[in-house]
Amino acid sequence: MQILYAKYNRERLPKFQLETIIYKDGKTKKVKKKALTNEAGEHIKAIFNNYLLLSKNYKHIKVAEARLQNDEVIFEYISGNTLEQLMITAISNRNKDGFFSLINRYLQYVKTFSADNSHKYSLDDKFQFSDTNQEWTDLFFLDSTNFTNLDITFDNLIQDLEKEFIIIDYEWIFPFNLPMEYVVFRAINNFYMKHHQYLESFIEINEIYKYCEIDLEDIKRYNLIEIKFQNYVSGEKKKHITNDKFQHEVINIRNVLHETSLKKTTKLYIDLGNGYCESNSIICKTQHEHRLFEVCFNLLTYSKKLIQSIRWDPIEDRLCKVKINSIWYVDCLGEKNYIDIDNIYTNESIIENEFFVFKTFDPMVFFENINDNLLSFHISGEWEILSNYEFEKRYLIKILQERENLEERVLNKKNKIRQLQDDYVDQSYEMKQLQDDYADQSYEMKQLQDDYANQSYEMKQLKAQISIMQRNLDELKSEFHQQDKDLIEQKKYSNLLGEEINMLKNSNSWKITAPLRKAKKVYEKIMYKK
Repeated sequence: MQILYAKYNRERLPKFQLETIIYKDGKTKKVKKKALTNEAGEHIKAIFNNYLLLSKNYKHIKVAEARLQNDEVIFEYISGNTLEQLMITAISNRNKDGFFSLINRYLQYVKTFSADNSHKYSLDDKFQFSDTNQEWTDLFFLDSTNFTNLDITFDNLIQDLEKEFIIIDYEWIFPFNLPMEYVVFRAINNFYMKHHQYLESFIEINEIYKYCEIDLEDIKRYNLIEIKFQNYVSGEKKKHITNDKFQHEVINIRNVLHETSLKKTTKLYIDLGNGYCESNSIICKTQHEHRLFEVCFNLLTYSKKLIQSIRWDPIEDRLCKVKINSIWYVDCLGEKNYIDIDNIYTNESIIENEFFVFKTFDPMVFFENINDNLLSFHISGEWEILSNYEFEKRYLIKILQERENLEERVLNKKNKIRQLQDDYVDQSYEMKQLQDDYADQSYEMKQLQDDYANQSYEMKQLKAQISIMQRNLDELKSEFHQQDKDLIEQKKYSNLLGEEINMLKNSNSWKITAPLRKAKKVYEKIMYKK
């Protein structure tokens, strides 16, 4: 398994602390959320139940598929541009109409959630994040749903090839009602807090609120709800606006550079089995302005303790990029042990020319499954501090490159589809020709079958006639044979008569009576003449 991305939500309450990683399993990318504490196991199950809830109640939407496995939820990895990336592209092109067109698409999409499960917000819709006696009377006439999905933010919607949105994260769904307008506010606020320095020269946030028909009173009210939600997730002691990881961006860049130049430190956190904490951390002085680095952390304090894993924070409170050339540690036997670079992973980073480019002010590198007693830990490589502008520029360039690659893949797919369509037309024509030929041959075959049937009938008639004629011939042969026998008998009888006549003529009596027969003939002539 190759880990491509990692994120730890340690700033939350223990019952909500999760690990999110994107990893490659063979040729397939997947996303996994895993409980970091025993209490968070129920939250993992709740996320999977959210998937079932969305799939059952909203047949018209597309949701990244998920499956539950122990204390983990594994999601399918969805490729494509998020709505946030499309909006950033519109901003980089200074295309305000395109930007508002995307906002409008989002508003229309959110409305579909209230189409089948909507009603007006009322006093019966109890506010669940914290105890409050305040009546939200201004919300009574706003659309709400039977349950609220707070994760319909711009970065959680990916546009597929059919230009339909797919929800890739649905961690925060609540079985009570909140106005859908608050969900819209939250998405806008989240986006602006992440990219406000880049947006300031393009558009004011109030202009976006106005387009979405969210006024100043709405903003105040929804900010209160958002604070209550953040307190619900991370506890009331930690203040949040929308996302504390991006809250640092409001600090003046010169102040940040000055603070960082004063600190000149990098930090290592030790996990002895109870997670990472400040009490088990080591600070090492370094020079971040030098591109090449090699840091050594002395771990003699922990030499008799079994270290399970290590987290390294290369540069605190700054955007940076880090390339690791080698990692090794010295164990209690004094032996040098190297760690495979392929087995490390980071939080919120993208890979660019072997560098981990962090898009967070709290960059982290994780080394897990060490399970050894260590004397020292060594890391060498290259690093560079990034300005906000440079990071946004790199981020946008990467987005545009990904967009170009995607457009090229789409174009290739379209060409392939067009070629397949042409082939289909040609094959359809050939199939039509074959069908016509088959129809003609079928007609000819039918004709031949009819002719054969007629000839068979005539042949049967002829056979019957031949049979009759044969019987007649046999009868004639029989008669001829009988007549031949009769003729033979008559010849025999005639021969007998001839012999008797000859005997009679040769007899004496015939000779004596000859004068009488002659006198008779003369008498008969005389009588005839008379």
